[in-house]
Amino acid sequence: MNIGQDLASLGKPTEALDAFHNARNRVIDQLSRNAAGLWRDTVQAELARHNIPAARDEVARFEASAGATASYFRSLSKVARGSADRDE
Repeated sequence: MNIGQDLASLGKPTEALDAFHNARNRVIDQLSRNAAGLWRDTVQAELARHNIPAARDEVARFEASAGATASYFRSLSKVARGSADRDE
């Protein structure tokens, strides 16, 4: 668990979102499992804020980054898409 997830579990999605963005910007390998998890967490935080357009924008960037990358990264982008579609 990271600080963003801690904040999200405390019902503070805005603060969690800041932590996720900060962490994602510091990840060296932007196509790693860690980066994919942070991106999915970012989408979840936007959904917790009921900001569907921002969640969809994050999903679109996530999927564009996934392209033909490792299957784990692509699969998490699809999970994020499903979450955004479900909450719409």
